[in-house]
Amino acid sequence: MKGQVTFINLLAIVVTLFVYFALLPVLTDFIDVTAAELLLSPNAYTSLIITMMYLTPFAIILSIILSALNMAIPRREGFGGGGAYP
Repeated sequence: MKGQVTFINLLAIVVTLFVYFALLPVLTDFIDVTAAELLLSPNAYTSLIITMMYLTPFAIILSIILSALNMAIPRREGFGGGGAYP
């Protein structure tokens, strides 16, 4: 069995990575400004919210990589999807 990454899937991954890295500076600036504003009036959950905001770019790139790996996993033919009824 071979992997299932087609040219279209590979192109979609490359475009997704390009858009992610193009928007990453905007996202980090937004996170920095929001964290500074949250620190002006902290509450019990401020540190948790700030931590989650700083982990968001990592979670996005992790989901892109996991999606690419999911596309590359070989599938058994005839099982699931595509109207293959037993």
